Order: sequence, then C-alpha cells, then structure tokens
Amino acid sequence: MIPFDQREISVIIEHDYQPVAPDLQWYTESFHLALCTACGGPRNEHTRPAEALLCSDCGAMLSVDSFREFFVPAGFRTDFVPMAAEEDEDVETIRRVVVAEIKEISTTPVEGTNLAIFAGGDAAVLRLNEGPVGDDGRSKGYAVYHADQKRQPVKGRQGVGFRIKNQFISPVVYDEHPDRWNRPVNLSDRNDVDGIRLLSRKATDALYIAMETVPAGLAFHRLGRQPWQTSVRAAAVSATQLLVQVSDHAYP
Repeated sequence: MIPFDQREISVIIEHDYQPVAPDLQWYTESFHLALCTACGGPRNEHTRPAEALLCSDCGAMLSVDSFREFFVPAGFRTDFVPMAAEEDEDVETIRRVVVAEIKEISTTPVEGTNLAIFAGGDAAVLRLNEGPVGDDGRSKGYAVYHADQKRQPVKGRQGVGFRIKNQFISPVVYDEHPDRWNRPVNLSDRNDVDGIRLLSRKATDALYIAMETVPAGLAFHRLGRQPWQTSVRAAAVSATQLLVQVSDHAYP
C-alpha cells in the first residue's frame, strides 16, 4: 500500500468540508416598540412612527424617541467549543423585560360590581432583551460581526465538516479565534450590526380585569416600572396571583 503524502491528505480533507450558505438576513421580523412610562404597557409598530402615539393601555403619550427597534432572531448558533463554567467569572448586567400585549380591548361591565372584564386570544407575551447596560445605566444593545466560518468540523468524523457563510457572531467570539473566520477587507463591504435588541413573541389567551372607577385612596397613578412605582406594581402583581390561585382552586 502506497501512503499519501501530506499535501494529498490535506486536499482530500478539504473536499469533505461542505459549503453551507444560510440567508444573509439573520432575523425573521422586527418591531419598533415603546414601553409606556406611566403604566409600563407596550406598544409596537412595524415601522418607526413619524409622530407621537397614545399608549394602548392608559392613553398616555408615547414620544417618537421612546420607540426602539427590536429583532426576532431566525435562530441561534454555537461554535461547538466547550467552555468551563467558572463560578467567579464576571457576569455582565443584561436588561431583560417581560411584558404582556393585548390588542383590540373592549371590556364588558360586570353588573353589580365595579369590575369590567375582557377575554380573548389576541394577546402575546413579549420577552425583551435590550442587551448589556452601559456606565450611564442605559442598555446599549448587542454588536455582531458578519463573517464566514472557514471550517466547522463534525465531532468524531475526521476531515468532515462544513464551511458556513453569513454568520453573525459576537466580537468576543471573533477575537478569541480570528483565524477561524473570513471577513471582507473593505469596511464598506461588511454587514456588521451594532445596537441590536432582541425580542421573542408568544401568542396566548388573556383575561383582562379593570375597575370601572378608581376608588379614592388607591394610588394607581403610581403603577409602573420606575423605582418609585415598584411598590404599587408589586401589590398589583400579588393581587393578580391571588386571583389566579383562587380560580385554579375553584375550577381545577
């Protein structure tokens, strides 16, 4: 048997790396979303509004500058490189928010009570990831590099793997192993993105409960997510949990 020389072996192995070219667009859809500073409710639009809009929940004014673009990722990936879980590693502060969105609300008064209710399926739970928080206390989003991965081996299959185009990766991942990636030399040819904010949306059913009139002594104007509003919001969340537990017990 005549052995291959090193050059012939490298050529054969290179041929086993199959090219893969995912779509250049790394997200499925995007929304321009604002959180009301008065009640914390979200309002999202497919395009950036040209003028101020009203909050869908409380009717407060939402300025154009309060709308930020969020993206729904088409998927996530890994470089398949194992990492040690260090207990003492620095953890970056990430701003994540979970909000409920209900559209087309038309409440019905409950006779003999101060309540009005609405039930329907046109609701969604939005999970917002605004990215790392800067020194100024504001979220700065994520930065990603657009790069082609030279080789991604298949574990346990020597010389078998993929060459993957159109990968959007963290600059940290790129800087750790820049030799694994190809990026355009000219800056104008790069599709790097900065300030990315992520969103996931899950459709759900909702039960909306409101008061017809606010009794004197209830500070509902302080219901929100600002630090000085959290006590009232915590009380409202606790009351909601009590209602959920009672309903589960009554209608198992």
